[in-house]
Amino acid sequence: MRENLLFYGVIETPHKKCDDIVKNTISEKLDIEEAITIDRAHRLGKPTHGKKRPIMMKFHYYQQRELVRKTAITKTRELKSAGLGISIQQTKAVLQQRLEKSALFDREKSAGKHVKWAGAKLLSRENRSRQFKEVTK
Repeated sequence: MRENLLFYGVIETPHKKCDDIVKNTISEKLDIEEAITIDRAHRLGKPTHGKKRPIMMKFHYYQQRELVRKTAITKTRELKSAGLGISIQQTKAVLQQRLEKSALFDREKSAGKHVKWAGAKLLSRENRSRQFKEVTK
């Protein structure tokens, strides 16, 4: 899963290939003109009426995955305004650990702190501070 990214909010079209859809998204929304080499791309889960399934894309080269990921971070506002999102694919164990810490996340967020995830670790900082600290309790 090291080379995978998830693309959220991409409209489902029955006759288009997922790799073509993602390549168009990368070039149009992220303005990356480099030729991206994809091993595979497919939708996750079963089709549900009215919902957009995420697309999992496995990059052939880790450097290209990082280019897309870092560019997506810098263009987060543009992606959100278009209803899109890009993130790293996490394991079920990491997702379970995050779910268990969701109360801590909510508490820190409501306290006005800047909160983010680093794998299964919950990191928080005061608005004026530069350094994140791990939240355990």
